[in-house]
Amino acid sequence: MIKKKKKHFKNKLAYMKRFCFCPYYWRGRVYFSKKEMSAIHKIAESYFFYMKPKWQRYSFMGLLMLIWPVRVFLLSLKLVSKFGSDVERRSGVSRLRQLRELFYISLHFGVSPRLYYRYQVYLSESKEKIAFYIYDHEIQGLFSYLNKFSKRIELNNKRAFADLCFQHSFPHAETLGVFSKGECLVDGEQVEGNGFCHDLFIKPITGCKGENAKLWIFNDGYYHLCGSHEIFDWRQLIKYYKNESKERGFLVQKKIKSHQALKEIAGNTVCCVRLVTFVKGGHDIEFLDGVLKFPVSDEVINNIGFISKIDTKTGKLTKAYDYRINSQPLDRHPTKNIKFKEVVVPGWSNVLKLARRAHRRLFSEYFSIGWDIAITERGPILLEANEYWDVFTMQRALEVPLGDTAFGVSCFERAYKICQEGP
Repeated sequence: MIKKKKKHFKNKLAYMKRFCFCPYYWRGRVYFSKKEMSAIHKIAESYFFYMKPKWQRYSFMGLLMLIWPVRVFLLSLKLVSKFGSDVERRSGVSRLRQLRELFYISLHFGVSPRLYYRYQVYLSESKEKIAFYIYDHEIQGLFSYLNKFSKRIELNNKRAFADLCFQHSFPHAETLGVFSKGECLVDGEQVEGNGFCHDLFIKPITGCKGENAKLWIFNDGYYHLCGSHEIFDWRQLIKYYKNESKERGFLVQKKIKSHQALKEIAGNTVCCVRLVTFVKGGHDIEFLDGVLKFPVSDEVINNIGFISKIDTKTGKLTKAYDYRINSQPLDRHPTKNIKFKEVVVPGWSNVLKLARRAHRRLFSEYFSIGWDIAITERGPILLEANEYWDVFTMQRALEVPLGDTAFGVSCFERAYKICQEGP
């Protein structure tokens, strides 16, 4: 138990160091023109360490508030030196003004200076909406509060999610086996002899953003690691993952092939739709506009490529962004010369129906779910369901703060209901 607490504590520190934010430095309430957003940010702040005792929360508050101005200043200098000239050329905002705005906004809102460039806050129209953005570090606290009376389901466990989809007959990625605690299991039985004669996609049972996910191409009895020169036979592959699974389990799935209509833009990587569903009005399931995630070339995962908003009515892509800090919208694929507006997601209406039906049937008590859905020849397939989904991807691709959508209004309504009525 003590080891688990220490690990959780270290993960929190690593998380804050990586994303560079200060959840307790929220002092920008002068920006608020809507009480709804003020309430949402306060909830996210107060619930960031909601499971910790008061002395720990106040200790962190004091420590982070002392360190935060120094971190902001150093990172602001670095960012202005890297992106300042380009922004000045395109927008006319001087580097000195950028530095001043970076420092001021980061201190007032407790957010990373990187978001100044990611959301193009140097533009006046974006600056006016800064309080309406929901930030990545706020999602865990916000959704922990909005789902506090929901029946808990381990959404981060991909094996449990696959089993749940199977039980309720939802289309999902086929699970071939599991590596867990040093053993290779299929339906609870140990496997040693014959391997799987398929291309294999093996990923951790828990985790996010494609961490440690690997694609193994089967050819002539051997498994070739995609993007590497490593070649294993079945026994070597078992030995490798048995050793890896002593620390964390791995899920073995049959490789999914994207729909032929997306082959040109996706290559050998699975094109994935990120669709966010949420509860509106207490019982209706609504969704934000979908986002298609696709790779730059033939990467194993699509989390480091492009994101493009999908037109809800037609299923067509719009302009695309990449994940670079100062990314600009693109109308064409930079390496394949494909116009994004000419790409249509096959069976788009079925994707919307599947996500809405799955939320209502599987996670009806949850306020919001971020779905990863693969588009295949057999139709849409559920890959993952995320409780704490990536708000940056959605806000960047949709070009609108979530607080300025029906999602933001529904967040406030749910929070108000919990505060007034309880479970």
